[in-house]
Amino acid sequence: RGEPKLPEVDGTSTTESSLSKPPFGLFNKRIDEMDWVLHEILDTVMAEAMARDVIHGVYRPKLERLNVMHTLETSVIDGGSSNRFKVVNNSDENSFFLLDSQLLKYIHRNAVSNACKYGQEGGLVTTSVSFDRETQEFLLQVSNLPGPSHDELVSMGPEATEGVFKQGRRLHAELQMGKPIVSSGDGAWIMNKCAKTLKGECSISFSSDHTTFTFRCPSKEFTELDDTLRPWGKPSNFTVPEGTWAIAVDDSLIQRKLLGKLFENAGVPKDHCLLLGKTSQEIRGFGGTVKRLLNEDPECKMLILMDENLDMTENGRDVLLSGSRALHEMLLELDPSEERRILALIRSANDSGEDVEVYTNRSHGFFPKTPMKRDRVREMLSLLWIRRFHNDTEDASTMTEQEEILRKDVAKALFLCSSLISDGVTISRWPKICNALWDLKTKLEHDLLSRRVHSMAELIGGMQKSGVPGNFDVKWKLIRETVDDAVLKNW
Repeated sequence: RGEPKLPEVDGTSTTESSLSKPPFGLFNKRIDEMDWVLHEILDTVMAEAMARDVIHGVYRPKLERLNVMHTLETSVIDGGSSNRFKVVNNSDENSFFLLDSQLLKYIHRNAVSNACKYGQEGGLVTTSVSFDRETQEFLLQVSNLPGPSHDELVSMGPEATEGVFKQGRRLHAELQMGKPIVSSGDGAWIMNKCAKTLKGECSISFSSDHTTFTFRCPSKEFTELDDTLRPWGKPSNFTVPEGTWAIAVDDSLIQRKLLGKLFENAGVPKDHCLLLGKTSQEIRGFGGTVKRLLNEDPECKMLILMDENLDMTENGRDVLLSGSRALHEMLLELDPSEERRILALIRSANDSGEDVEVYTNRSHGFFPKTPMKRDRVREMLSLLWIRRFHNDTEDASTMTEQEEILRKDVAKALFLCSSLISDGVTISRWPKICNALWDLKTKLEHDLLSRRVHSMAELIGGMQKSGVPGNFDVKWKLIRETVDDAVLKNW
């Protein structure tokens, strides 16, 4: 007889069983909420790790083109959309600035948390953003209505405004505020250390009708009409140019699938994506794959994302390979014209200042190994891509002219060094030889030259003017032959 039908809803017949299921919109809302909570948990863990590095003075800021309004509105629950938490943009509606997202989030969250703890209970908390074009200074302010013992804070004057940022100082406990509050007294002190990491500072003022926390730091403003982003309009619309190859190297099947999705979000078609790492042969042979694709398609660009810690099994033994070291060795083997077409990034969950410095020295940059939404992926890639290929808009003849001038400069510097060294390397002559070598070093550091040549500049950089280094003959032979082969050959 079939299932009994209930009255129609909006003209559609509905069964009793279908009504027992939650509406699809509600299901999507719950998924979005769960996604937000999971991301917040991850952000909290990363923020605490970052704060530890900041306290110990080892955190290196990761400056990026950041959508500040979006970052602030999503850093607190209902930020920017509730009646209590307001985020106001006072910078001509522009919200893209060069900042570190983790540092900004940490400072803002703590400022809002303090406003809720010590301000009027349930009172309005307003965040405002502005930018001083004359001083190139970014300004963030969080204001709240007066809370318990506010009059006493006002009467304390500079003692209160300075005491807030002292380690272990808890003014609310000293003033015996009316509500119990859990606090270590170090929050504002850590916020100020975060600000100093960005070469900025924090301050606070207590007036009769409100409290205002201020964070300021030097920054750079980006506009929607920035020439480098004109083809895409804004960072969240960024896609890599047509014909770009994307290569991922990771030993994890799940990570390879995630990287495939990341490449898709960056606008790379599946037939131009290579996901390597299933076997040790794929990992060891990725350099040959890169070289083959560059030769087969002389006009293509290439995006490489390589995991730092690659676990492999070879001859029945577990082997751990450093992705950044393998990538560095591969880049050294490329011609300058080939390397200029590649953006090679190291992907890792280890993002301390020391680790990131190693990655950036061995590759073209660092890409965090964290879950990201599509807009965030595109914003990060846009900055890294533009930074890497910012000269691509130049006429090819101009680039050829630059190369010719550079080669002449390198040849002159190399000839001078060879002449001085051939006359004898003695303690008395060393300062003059060393000056000539350092002039050559400056030429070899040019962006048009390959990493193989840059490594020779680093070798010269290790030589001190105070005395002739050990094994100098061997080092000079390596420098001369490398420069001859990589820069002056066939010229």
